[in-house]
Amino acid sequence: MRNFTTIDDVLLFALESENQSIEFYSRLAEYATEESVKKMFLDLMREEVCHVKKLEYFFSNKNELELSKIDIDLSSDKYLPHVSPAADVAFEECLIIAIQKEKAAINLYTDLARESTTQTMIDLFRMLAYEEMKHALLFENRYQAIKK
Repeated sequence: MRNFTTIDDVLLFALESENQSIEFYSRLAEYATEESVKKMFLDLMREEVCHVKKLEYFFSNKNELELSKIDIDLSSDKYLPHVSPAADVAFEECLIIAIQKEKAAINLYTDLARESTTQTMIDLFRMLAYEEMKHALLFENRYQAIKK
């Protein structure tokens, strides 16, 4: 259980989550045997890198942005699943893991937006939730295509 009482806590947790996603998609790209699948994971990894840059900007400029204190209690297990795929994991299983990971990120950012008290933070977390939702939909569509 992690308690977030400062904006630093929240932003550092979000950065940790995004960095784990970068590592996750990098590993999946490394294991991918099809070029289109490798490209998909590399593209998602690059998007997660952009999320890190946005969060780092907010972290380094938090005093100027007058960000408010957030007082919430979130379980990191709910919002940050720690999953490392094996080298021989099937593509279908990769998609299921990725869907779960993206949905956890959507939950995290949606809840953080709801608990934020400044428009700056609300906008940041809503934008990140939207981006993660696009990723989840991409994976769900790929999964459904396999199942047909």
